[in-house]
Amino acid sequence: MRKLAHIMDKRRATSHQAILQALAQFAVEGHPFATLTVADLAKQAHISRPTIYRNYLTLKEPLLLELRIKMTAFTDSLQNEPINSTSFFKSILFYWQQNLDLFELLMWADLTNDLNHIFARWIVTILDKRSLSKQTKTYIANFYAATTVSFIHTFIDIHDFSDASIDQAVRLLNKLTNDCGQLFYQE
Repeated sequence: MRKLAHIMDKRRATSHQAILQALAQFAVEGHPFATLTVADLAKQAHISRPTIYRNYLTLKEPLLLELRIKMTAFTDSLQNEPINSTSFFKSILFYWQQNLDLFELLMWADLTNDLNHIFARWIVTILDKRSLSKQTKTYIANFYAATTVSFIHTFIDIHDFSDASIDQAVRLLNKLTNDCGQLFYQE
């Protein structure tokens, strides 16, 4: 909960965590996200409906907020790390291995497009170091975001986070993306 402290007060952070736990319980029980109501969520999280309405515009918002928090932490963790295609994909896999529950919730809530969008914005920050047109950055970012999210999803479905499995998957992805040539290397 300390990571939430800079974004929200303690009471809101507590409610946020209760909502995430309730959403996780619904997912485990096989309850379709599309049929979830605010009343269902409030009851499961042991909070009031007005608390949900006051803090979130939609039922997807708690998950998207958590994703933004996690992506900020991930970005911060990479600040002083040299990035190339291998370290990029390995870092992403190791990070999502630690946040597997969130990834599975995002897939349950059908937030793949939102995840792609957030990844694309993050990739644009990598591309900002290069002198490319905005349009070119957008195309490159969207390509690598969709590729990366699909890669994560496929890899997680396998649920084998051994070093050998990670190395094999990263080698294959590097081959398929030409070592992320458009992402890290100057023309």
